[in-house]
Amino acid sequence: MHTQGVRFSLLGPVRAWHDDREIDLGEPRQRAVLALLLLNLGRPVTLEVLSDRIWGEAVPSTARSTMRTYLSRLRRALGAGSPLQSGHGGYAARADPGRRSEPGRGRSG
Repeated sequence: MHTQGVRFSLLGPVRAWHDDREIDLGEPRQRAVLALLLLNLGRPVTLEVLSDRIWGEAVPSTARSTMRTYLSRLRRALGAGSPLQSGHGGYAARADPGRRSEPGRGRSG
């Protein structure tokens, strides 16, 4: 999957590359937030929904601020090619037109 010049892999560990450089996406929960947004490509997801998906029934009282920290770190890590955007309906990932996937193109290592 490609978004704004960044390539993502969602099968197995969540990973991202800009050109041939792998991007450090941070801790597992932060990676899970990115995966949830990419799986809902183009559709806003609220902080409440993201928190429910990440923590289930044990959502901590700090979930909103933690989620905003995860999103800020992801935007910084993804740089100018970050597909993450915020709006009135929540957070969303946007894709490059015509580059949603490249069947058969894998990445190892």
